Amino acid sequence: MDHAMRCICRLIALGGHAIVASFLFSVVFFDAQAEESPAQTFQDALRLALVKDPRIAASIAAAEAEEARVTQARTAGRLQVTSTLDVQAQGQDTQTANLELSQDIYSFGRIDSSIEAALARATLAWIEVARTGQDVFGDVALSYADVLQADALVALQRSFRDEIANRQEAVEGRLEAGLASITEVQALGRLIAEAEVAVLSAEQEAISARLQLERYTGIYVGRVRNQE
Repeated sequence: MDHAMRCICRLIALGGHAIVASFLFSVVFFDAQAEESPAQTFQDALRLALVKDPRIAASIAAAEAEEARVTQARTAGRLQVTSTLDVQAQGQDTQTANLELSQDIYSFGRIDSSIEAALARATLAWIEVARTGQDVFGDVALSYADVLQADALVALQRSFRDEIANRQEAVEGRLEAGLASITEVQALGRLIAEAEVAVLSAEQEAISARLQLERYTGIYVGRVRNQE
């Protein structure tokens, strides 16, 4: 949380865009609530992704590197102090100390232009952080929707299978009473077998969708649910 807040302060100091600051503030909020728990809502999944996705960390590191170049550019026109200490060889105890001061008096705008260029690159780097956050948001949203859709399909296929099983049980009872034929029972048996295959296929799709979402959240994706 402290790290993200420092990022916001640095961005504001650089004169960055409000959208970037807003994004980084959301990182602070999500990071403050980060826990090693299954993602049950979209907010959970997004919070975990913003904290754990390596693309976020890489973009922030790149922006901080550009910020360091801003500091380097600003120090170019300041007074530079260099000191050296020489010790006389061959057992003699003579020591010589040198102190050198240097400063550019006339840079003809070179230093100012280099600072402006560094500031521009740093601001663009922070904007790239926001864009990366938007990419993560989109990836998590699509992946989370896939999980919800896969779970809904699993529930539908299981319901269909159970309905056929109930019909088969009823037909078997009618068969014992001589009110149904063995052909009806066999037909329902084939339908149940097909329904079981459909359930297994849907469950496999749900697992695949969870594994994809887990790539972004970094931990196991438990039961998910729609936002109320």
